[in-house]
Amino acid sequence: RNKIRFVTRLVTTVVMLAVLFAAIAHYWIEADKKKDLIVETGNSIGMKCPGYDLEIVTANGPTGETINPVNTGKITIINFWYTMCTSCVAELPYFDQIAEEYDNVSVIAVHSELTWSFEEAGFIKKYYPDSKITFVHDYADSENNISDLYYKTVGGKDAYLYTVIIDENGIIVELIVGSTTYNELKTIIDNI
Repeated sequence: RNKIRFVTRLVTTVVMLAVLFAAIAHYWIEADKKKDLIVETGNSIGMKCPGYDLEIVTANGPTGETINPVNTGKITIINFWYTMCTSCVAELPYFDQIAEEYDNVSVIAVHSELTWSFEEAGFIKKYYPDSKITFVHDYADSENNISDLYYKTVGGKDAYLYTVIIDENGIIVELIVGSTTYNELKTIIDNI
């Protein structure tokens, strides 16, 4: 009888330790998974893109509605441009074509705060009245004397022709400094 009790206690102890070790291992694995999901916000590839509520502009002018490029749930192309930048305007058709062809891609064209005016609405009305591009305008932080706040927040420096491409989770997958082409954009999106 003592042997049976001893064996029973031994088996019970071994089973309880196995359950305890399994629970600890499960906790560590889940903690590691959660740690991998936490991504630092910044303006480099692999980082979570900073979000910002940007006011939508249509052919009729500012709408009062906003969009946050990081929260679209789609691959998002954030293109910085302004109407007086001929190179910026020259590449807008590529973004328009991508917006038309891909349902899983959101194209957001951010107009410079420095030259923002109702000329943007006139430009949209004349050239892109039916475009799937979401046109928005950048903001200034007058308190800190910063113009084109979102542009600078996502890493823009000096001159325009700057594009940020983020995945569905808001992670930066590509930064394009300078002009781009339809084929370059298509290749990047297809690889995401």
